[in-house]
Amino acid sequence: MSEQKVRIGAACMPIKYDKEENLKSIIGFIEECASRKADLLVLPETCLQGYCWDAESFYDYEQRKYYLESAEPLPGPSTKIVASYAKRYNLFVQMGVAERAPVGGGAVIYNSVVLIGPTGVVGISRKIHNKSEDAIFNDGNEIVVWETPFAKLGPIICYDLCFPEVTRVQALKGAEMITMSTAWSNGGGSDPDFGARSYDAISMAVAITNQLWLVQSNAVGTSEGGKSSSDLYGHSRILSPLGQIVAESRGEGLAFGEIDLKQGVLNARTKDMFGMNMIKDRKPRLYEPISDMSIYESQSS
Repeated sequence: MSEQKVRIGAACMPIKYDKEENLKSIIGFIEECASRKADLLVLPETCLQGYCWDAESFYDYEQRKYYLESAEPLPGPSTKIVASYAKRYNLFVQMGVAERAPVGGGAVIYNSVVLIGPTGVVGISRKIHNKSEDAIFNDGNEIVVWETPFAKLGPIICYDLCFPEVTRVQALKGAEMITMSTAWSNGGGSDPDFGARSYDAISMAVAITNQLWLVQSNAVGTSEGGKSSSDLYGHSRILSPLGQIVAESRGEGLAFGEIDLKQGVLNARTKDMFGMNMIKDRKPRLYEPISDMSIYESQSS
């Protein structure tokens, strides 16, 4: 297989509840990537509008009002601006957006990522696992893979990382790289380090068990505006198919790497893991319980 170098940036970005300010930051990251001749930039979850300000206020009237007012259709005014830069720099950009769906006069919104390329919007993917965010966002219902000139990309959003079925389906659909937009918190419950530990452990497991590249763009800093605040972990990074961190920005900045994308996947599925190919070696006939819905059905006495 011939060498194919791909240049990738993953933004580690503070996000505000101000689309205009966030868009300025997004354009700044685009221009930094352009100066380094990047092929792809991945941006954080809801980086256009800002992420929900804290778990306690998902049901807060003002927060829901903010997202209903600030959500945009896809394509929309902000994607049009980003597309002009993508065309100028021949760049692909994955951006997190609160998406206004064409349902109910704008009453339905999704936590989405949109891939924007030199010719405009390439595709949209909606967060599948919304946890308690469903007070604001509707769940997505499709596992997506996008085709680009340099790779097949499998987009995921934050909590979707925790469900190995999602990234495995993307691998089976031919994805060579998982592109993750997130606003991952540093803490969690009684363990102040749980967020950081889970981010690190699950990320490496996803890369290794699918033998794919993983690009993660996380927000960083302290979320503003709610009844409490949460520190966002940052640590935007590029992981190899062996789970190695090949580029990372722990604080505000750009994790940037030049990788041999296809060769990295091939090596992981041959020589680098003792010849173990984790796609080939599956036993799908044994996995039927994964899709068994009966465990969710109420049991009558």
